[in-house]
Amino acid sequence: MVNKADLEDLMPREFVSFDVNVPKVLKVTAATRVYKTITDPDTRQQKQVPAVLLAVCDEDGKTCSKPLYVIQRRLIALLMPHIDSGELFKRPVRITRQGTGLTGAQWQVELLGASQ
Repeated sequence: MVNKADLEDLMPREFVSFDVNVPKVLKVTAATRVYKTITDPDTRQQKQVPAVLLAVCDEDGKTCSKPLYVIQRRLIALLMPHIDSGELFKRPVRITRQGTGLTGAQWQVELLGASQ
């Protein structure tokens, strides 16, 4: 894991987003645990939630420099083994969102290709 400030300084304000049932292939160079401020959909109050910040260098075959803040617990749980092993930084990953909302979305995560 790397320093959050270092990651944010390297990335522009564009970010990675997901459409429902549309797979997205990403190459990730770094990750760090952070807290993200969100507005709770039930209470409309702001709160801090644990998140993982990923530095994305390629989105669907196009070179980029974008952040991906992952706040959905289900997606974090699917990504963490690949982050901890280092494989997420060596191989492209295909992520597909199924469903909507913070709690209703389901995710599929698949590492692609051979480790480099």
